[in-house]
Formats: sequence, C-alpha cells, structure tokens
Amino acid sequence: MPRALPPTQHITGRRPARRSAPRIVVAYQAVDGFAQRRVFYTLAGARRYAQERVGAHPDLGAWYAVSFDGVGRVTVEGATLADLFPAPEAPATERTGSQYWTVDEDGSDSYTGEDDLTEQAIENANDLWASMTFGNDPEWSR
Repeated sequence: MPRALPPTQHITGRRPARRSAPRIVVAYQAVDGFAQRRVFYTLAGARRYAQERVGAHPDLGAWYAVSFDGVGRVTVEGATLADLFPAPEAPATERTGSQYWTVDEDGSDSYTGEDDLTEQAIENANDLWASMTFGNDPEWSR
C-alpha cells in the first residue's frame, strides 16, 4: 500500500508556495538628505514608524505626508496615507442648540437658549435704534 503524502506536500513532491503577508513599505526622506525605507507586515508597525517621523497629524498631499515644519516626508506602498494617519475622532457630544449665560443689570445670571438669544438681540437692537438721536432735530430722531 502506498504511503500517504503529508498535507504540506503537493502531488508533484514540491511544497506549495508559502503565502506571505502583505508588505507595507514606508519611505522617509528629510531635507538634509537622510533617507530610510522600511518594510512592515502589520499596519500598526507602519503607522508607528510613520508617525514617529512626521507626527500624528501631518500635512497630507496626494501621495505623501509632510511634517508640520516641512523637514520630513513620508510615502507609502501597500497601504494608504489615511491608514497611517487616521483623522482624529470628534468627541461624542449631543448638542441640542447653543447655550448662553447672561448677566442681567441687577447682577443676576440667567440661561438663554439660541432662540431666546436671537429674540433678545433683536429687542436690544430696536431699543438702541429708538434711543439714537441724529442732531437736535426731532424730525430726524426716531
């Protein structure tokens, strides 16, 4: 009886081609001429290296990222710049409208919502317009 082939061997006697992990190549160039190219097999490693070189939030071009001071530039193959430099997440806050605290003439404070503030601003503008005088002629004053 023929002996069974191990599962790693193909019928031809050769081992199947080993699948390699996808490569991410990050290239760094500085204005003083220093250049370095590193190969990574994980996105976390590539992200850490790129952010160490040009910062966490660099200026992004179409195919490169430049540090805030313009000294270093990073290019990437096998991933995108958005993968290496994710946009900061906005804080999760629920906002129903603008809120304002105002201090009244008597020194007390009160809450004013956005709609209340608009009405109050219109009322203040009308009061200001009514108190304006243009010269001594009562016909020109309002």
